[in-house]
Amino acid sequence: MKTAPLLWLLALVTGALITVQAAANAALSRSIQGNVDVRARPWISADSTARTELVQALADFRDAFAKADAAALDRLLADDYVHTNGGSGQVLDRAAWLGYVRSRRAELDSGILRIEEYRSSEPVIRLLGTVAVVTHEVTTAGERKGQRFRSRVQVTQMWSREGGRWRRAAFHDSPLETR
Repeated sequence: MKTAPLLWLLALVTGALITVQAAANAALSRSIQGNVDVRARPWISADSTARTELVQALADFRDAFAKADAAALDRLLADDYVHTNGGSGQVLDRAAWLGYVRSRRAELDSGILRIEEYRSSEPVIRLLGTVAVVTHEVTTAGERKGQRFRSRVQVTQMWSREGGRWRRAAFHDSPLETR
């Protein structure tokens, strides 16, 4: 195997990436989004419209999930949605996760499940064109089948902008605290 062509290709790609990063930093050098100086975080897009729309989609999703509104959540999920539960390691596709939401709605309606607290920390959003990575903590507390519970998880979500609207494409959580 000849390493010279591979090294030449690696040098070419590295040079291109450095050029793209320098151009991105220069374009964002005067951009301020909220209280975040995007010069310190060049991966954050200065597109405030996209960010505002995503923040609204996140709020809509949070509210729909708290109510276990499968119809609203269905509209906010990408067609090829993947949901990874860090507590169980279970990976669900879109249909399976919406099935879980419907069963959760039935538990809420029957009184088997009672949610007393469902709270999300301020999300950290990294806009990358038509894709966004969102991280935050979620705290949930309540009662299921007469047993009190409280959990805190760190969440990572991937959202994609499709057809002019944001849709959640992937989710993963990691337990921080469970009682």
